[in-house]
Amino acid sequence: MGLHRLGGCVVGLLCIFFMAFLPQFVRPELGHVPAQIIILGFLVNLVGVVIESGLVLTAARTTNFFRNNSQCSTLLDRALGSMFIGLGIRLALIENHTN
Repeated sequence: MGLHRLGGCVVGLLCIFFMAFLPQFVRPELGHVPAQIIILGFLVNLVGVVIESGLVLTAARTTNFFRNNSQCSTLLDRALGSMFIGLGIRLALIENHTN
């Protein structure tokens, strides 16, 4: 399965999720239902942009910190390397239960 097909599946699943999720917050007695759904969709996107922007800025600052601090960068490299070696050893020692 190509990556573009996977992306198409994810978009389709998101559409189904929002078609099932957003209508429970629509109140027909308040008026124009399609407008309410559009406003709710806009709010979901707005919240996503705000939260993801904060994550991107935090990741950028963290990246700059490790680029400018070689001692912490070396410590992180060693810690992650040790973790991967430990996971490799664990994987090698696990018994194979498949036939």
